[in-house]
Amino acid sequence: MNMRHTSKANAAGKCENLIRYEINDDCTGCTKCAQRCPVDAIQAKPYELHTVDNELCIKCDICKQICPVDAVEIK
Repeated sequence: MNMRHTSKANAAGKCENLIRYEINDDCTGCTKCAQRCPVDAIQAKPYELHTVDNELCIKCDICKQICPVDAVEIK
């Protein structure tokens, strides 16, 4: 695989090893993402800004799908 193809794959958000899930300041601390995370990569801290432990994250996208304020971003 050449580097050009790798860059395009990541730009499309398809290369799981290179993407990261992050939670922005729009997070209200509702804990829905933490409750649904199958690998506990997000700690449930009610009413606080949540964070994703990308070492544990399996990139299943549940947190992004369940977030009611669209605070989960893929970088």
